[in-house]
Amino acid sequence: MRKACISVLVILLFLLTFADVKYADSEMPIRFDGKDRFEVAVNVSKRGWPKAENVIIVNYLAFADALAASPLAYKLNAPILLTHPNKLTGATKDEIKRLSPSKVSIIGGPGSVSGTVEKELKDLGVSTERITGEDRFEVAHNIAKKLGQTSTVTLANGLKFPDALAIAPYAARKGYPILLTRENDLPAVTKKDITGKGKVIIVGGRGSVSDSIANQFSNKIRIDGKDRFEVSANVISTLNLSVDKAYISTGLSFADALTGSVMAAKDNAALLLTSPNRLSSQTEQIIMEEDIEKFSFLGGNASISDSVASYIMFHRPTDDPVVYFVPHADDEVLTYAVDIRNAMKSNRPIYLVLLSKGEDSGARDIQNGSYDEQSINSELAGKPVYCWFHSTYHDPVKEGYLHGHLSKEEFGDLRVDDFLRASKAMGVASDHLFVDTIPNTSLSKDNVIEKMNVYINKFPNADFRTMSKDDAHPPHALLGRALEELELRGRINPYKTIYFVSMYTDRFSGKKLDIEKQHEEISDQSDHDYINRSIDEYKYFIPEEGIYANGYHSVPSQFNTLSRNMYTSYYY
Repeated sequence: MRKACISVLVILLFLLTFADVKYADSEMPIRFDGKDRFEVAVNVSKRGWPKAENVIIVNYLAFADALAASPLAYKLNAPILLTHPNKLTGATKDEIKRLSPSKVSIIGGPGSVSGTVEKELKDLGVSTERITGEDRFEVAHNIAKKLGQTSTVTLANGLKFPDALAIAPYAARKGYPILLTRENDLPAVTKKDITGKGKVIIVGGRGSVSDSIANQFSNKIRIDGKDRFEVSANVISTLNLSVDKAYISTGLSFADALTGSVMAAKDNAALLLTSPNRLSSQTEQIIMEEDIEKFSFLGGNASISDSVASYIMFHRPTDDPVVYFVPHADDEVLTYAVDIRNAMKSNRPIYLVLLSKGEDSGARDIQNGSYDEQSINSELAGKPVYCWFHSTYHDPVKEGYLHGHLSKEEFGDLRVDDFLRASKAMGVASDHLFVDTIPNTSLSKDNVIEKMNVYINKFPNADFRTMSKDDAHPPHALLGRALEELELRGRINPYKTIYFVSMYTDRFSGKKLDIEKQHEEISDQSDHDYINRSIDEYKYFIPEEGIYANGYHSVPSQFNTLSRNMYTSYYY
């Protein structure tokens, strides 16, 4: 029996170590996407509501009616779904069937959501109510009546959607109505709703809600900003909200933010706006200031591009470890050093995994002063090799090499020693360095994947970084292909991987990669010293102690270039 238990334990340990177990969903930022805004709304609904007694329906184009709907949806615990004016989409209809609600609330008059749609809803066996009004201001007023009495209201421009959506999750959680106004004219119905209230939260700058309107209220707070992106960020800072999660939506259209706002309220999350292809500086700043770590993205790649989503995840405040898969000794300096030091400044644990000794480098021939039978060009055995770095033909005997003439095996071990010394000089702890090399003759994608799986299991919450699959140096590219394969298998969260363009490919090869490269420089000038010390470990030539400047005998120009101009390039 004991042997059987041990056998089972061994099998379990093997599976935990080597099986292609997929990462947990909780590790991954959620992207609510779909082929269109209707499907985005449906996917938000599926995530947040197993069933729902109530559903809210709005016209996918009529933001005027929809702006004030979020607090009511939150109160009713109802998802917001979208429709065409005259027809439910198949996706929306199927979602209503799945939710099996008792009632659907239609926001807007028949010109916004027609009687035909209302009949379709009734044919599904649900009752309907319509919340309408003469204009958007009265619609907001009628929604506010459904919320009941409250001492605080929010006020936003009813002709512009971003400000109302930015406040929506907060207003929903608090039960505050979202009332609407013109820039310089407060509608009578809105003024009536505000009269007697204890506080008015004005959302938007003076170009949205003028001082002439704001000055009508004695107890008010204004959340403003130079643009819609800053307003959404200032909702957090002005109201002193404590949030660790944000829903990110495009600030250029309303539908995704609207349908996601109720889910954000349920998650006690902020709603931040950005451009589709570039993270706004205000959004980035508030993420860093508030240490927001968890994110959901509303809409597909056209709404929030993968590059923006990846940028957010790369720069998010986190103490998750970072694991770098290093193809050869010296790559940890030449290509990764800038990123390593920046990550260390952010207090992230750093682990380096060396996957190859690189024993076949031509630097060995230079150090020996001649080719030998183990050289790649073994047919040149005995022919001298000149060292441009030292301006000489090396002679291991005359120069007192500790190891004498360097064999291929010795040279590989010496390169590992270089890696360890340089990594420590860079500030990486000794117990965070792993030498798990694959012989050159066995270097294949499958073998690299097997090695990577060990560290994915060892560090399940880590970010993983390696070289580009399109790198000009084949062993580098092999690591990139392996890590990407693990992404495709679902072993690694795609938002937690980074691919570097090697120093050689980026600055020397002339190869142009068809990718959107990111440029990363040292964030703290004091880190130049760490990197220069790690460069020196590849430059030292103390042959009597067994230190042979392996890096500088191989690629001196690359080390010198890094020392002069410390940056690296990567992509998501």
